[in-house]
Amino acid sequence: MLKKEFIEKLKEYEGDMLHKEENSDGEFFYTIKYCSFGDYDNSCAVERANYREMRENKLFEICDWLDTILGAYNYEAIIIELYEIETAKIWTKRDQETADWIIGILSGLSDYPAINDESVSLIEMEMQDEAWENCYESDFISELHKLYSGKYFFDFNNADFSSGNLRELFEKTVETINEYWIIESGGSAHINFRTIALAFPIEKANNVFFHDFSVEKIGDVSLLEELGEISLGQSTDLVSYLENYPDKSNPAIKIIIEMLNN
Repeated sequence: MLKKEFIEKLKEYEGDMLHKEENSDGEFFYTIKYCSFGDYDNSCAVERANYREMRENKLFEICDWLDTILGAYNYEAIIIELYEIETAKIWTKRDQETADWIIGILSGLSDYPAINDESVSLIEMEMQDEAWENCYESDFISELHKLYSGKYFFDFNNADFSSGNLRELFEKTVETINEYWIIESGGSAHINFRTIALAFPIEKANNVFFHDFSVEKIGDVSLLEELGEISLGQSTDLVSYLENYPDKSNPAIKIIIEMLNN
């Protein structure tokens, strides 16, 4: 697309897909609708995905009149530098190819707000991962602790959630009860973790997170085998002792008592 034709085409999108602005030097540029975002606007995953799609395209990297701007509250936007186009002395084949690409983007965004749905899904997953790591993992564990601590063998305070099993079970519960993540304005992910905690398969979690002390070795004999050799009287005395043990939250004590009673 020739330069003059490109400038005229850009004017057709003004107000709808392009917002014309002026920098401190009095030079005009366009920001593209659905290709800018910040912490306190109406943007979501779509704008961030579109921004990334354009920013990572090779045509963007080699173009002299495409750029990005940064602002307060993590604002970022793709811009078309109109003054650079108008003052360009040479309009190369590369510029023509990039102009065709930009008009294709604008035409597509006029009909549908996402350049690539897969990119949107990827951004949404990244937002969910960030929210999980920043707050939801610890909040969810605290909620499980309030609901279930003392009712099961494993101790939430000492449970090992580092393997990722907690997140896996969390997401499976999300799918089961149809309580999905929501991407809010400003690009933050939110989910009702309390509802998920109430539906959480805690019996399965008990097996996943609890260390099975019965397989621990005492010399060459497992704890389970050792307990099977003691007399009924010894078993009764040991249960009585363990039930009065100061640290009742220790999961090993709970499972040993259960094994002895059985």
